[in-house]
Amino acid sequence: MPMTSIKYIISTVSLIAFGYLNTAVASTDSNPVINLDFKKKSGSTSRPKLPSQSICSATYADGYITFFFTNPEGECKGMLTDNLTGNIVYLYFNSEYQEPIEVGYHQSASITVTTEAGNTYYGEW
Repeated sequence: MPMTSIKYIISTVSLIAFGYLNTAVASTDSNPVINLDFKKKSGSTSRPKLPSQSICSATYADGYITFFFTNPEGECKGMLTDNLTGNIVYLYFNSEYQEPIEVGYHQSASITVTTEAGNTYYGEW
């Protein structure tokens, strides 16, 4: 095998590997931490007894969202709306577990989560 062919193969493999690593780093850097804010229950003017205890946050990475509750609030129903296409993904999960939920890839989305405890949380990226 001539030296030119070996250099060509090494260059090609290097470019493919660099492209893969560059894509992996870019997707990691663009994964937002989403802070979900407490939203009042409809017809209610009160907030939770301890607002600092009703904290919900989420991370979105590689098509998966993971919710984190300071104090779990039971079974949850959620709706993720893609802000660009209008597509909706419905979510069902237990707030006691911090397991990633597959929602697909979204550049911009809004999320509403209602818990078994009756609280509603909202966030977007």
